[in-house]
Amino acid sequence: MEFPICIVLGSLLAILVIVLLLATFIQPSEVQANGTASPSFSLKEITDESFDWLDFWRGKQYGEGPTSIDIRSVNYFSNGKFLNATIWFPKPPLSNSSLAIPQNDSKIDYGMYIDADFDNKTGIEGIDYVIEIQWDNSTKKWNRVVEEWATNTNVKILSKEQNYTDISENEGYVSIYADLNMLTSPVRYKVIFYAQEIKGKTWTIDHTEWLYIPPPKFTISTLPGSVDVRAGENSTVEVSVKSDEGFEPAVLLYSANQSEGVKLDFKYDRLKIPSYGVASTPLVISTHQNASQQPYTATIFANFTFPNEKFITPLLQVKSQSIEEQASLTVKIDEPVTFIDQISDFWQKLGSPINFVYVIAAALAPFVYALVKRSLEKHRIKSKGEQLRDQLKDENHSKS
Repeated sequence: MEFPICIVLGSLLAILVIVLLLATFIQPSEVQANGTASPSFSLKEITDESFDWLDFWRGKQYGEGPTSIDIRSVNYFSNGKFLNATIWFPKPPLSNSSLAIPQNDSKIDYGMYIDADFDNKTGIEGIDYVIEIQWDNSTKKWNRVVEEWATNTNVKILSKEQNYTDISENEGYVSIYADLNMLTSPVRYKVIFYAQEIKGKTWTIDHTEWLYIPPPKFTISTLPGSVDVRAGENSTVEVSVKSDEGFEPAVLLYSANQSEGVKLDFKYDRLKIPSYGVASTPLVISTHQNASQQPYTATIFANFTFPNEKFITPLLQVKSQSIEEQASLTVKIDEPVTFIDQISDFWQKLGSPINFVYVIAAALAPFVYALVKRSLEKHRIKSKGEQLRDQLKDENHSKS
């Protein structure tokens, strides 16, 4: 049985239209309507100092506190849809000891603060979202809460999961995650991981530094990348540091692998990169008269840091991640200047002025010659005139 060609073409066209409609309206969950998505990255780790509990209200460090909130490190990664993290502690935080399970007059929370738009003026001191695993004293159970914070300190609960069971007892870690789609799939964001205990009027907290996702890119380079310099002489190169636009890190410059015969001096070893992302400083390379005549490689380091930021309360300051980059500078030491070299250099420098004078003199010679010739002719004509006058005087004198 044969079908008319128009029916076959019509069916194919209908199928094509359906496919296009599905492609238009059914988007991947990790991609927003504007085509952007949260970045995915492999496992990363940040370490935290031991026994560094803080008084939340005063911003001062406590000398002692519960080990169940003493963060030692955090592992974290993302597939673009979820930010997953494991907060590690020195001992099981959820064991049956009194340090782990809160008593009736205390409350323990584990969570993350997220700045979803890199703007300290939104949310509360830049914090736009909170994901927290909370201990409920009334039910003796854990709850998982997702909150959105407004600039006027209002709080909107986006999600609350009671009797949260995805947390294991007798383990030295707490797992936590954030659904990035629920947080508007930020393309660039910051996060702090924390653990805290609230007991009466005492609020003890331990937290990490601000973590940038994705990490900002920083580079350091020299111009030129290699330099030849004679032993006993100096040379200068330019050291340039760059960062992604929008960041304004402070930079500490220093060098390593310096030999006895070579010294590197930065004119400014501390720089502040402006918002457009570039700063530079001269680097003077000084060599000793007896420096070894061979290639030499110096390593130049740049430590990029950000200023401390207020964290919810004015007295509580948070450090940001520091990132270090490096570059290599090749210095070739040539033999020192000899007496013959000095004489040759002197004549080379003197040769240019002499050549200049010669060219000027050659250019002026015709004019000088003409001027002298005219002067001589005038003098000759004047002399003949004077002789004629003298002759006439003599003739007149003899007649008289």
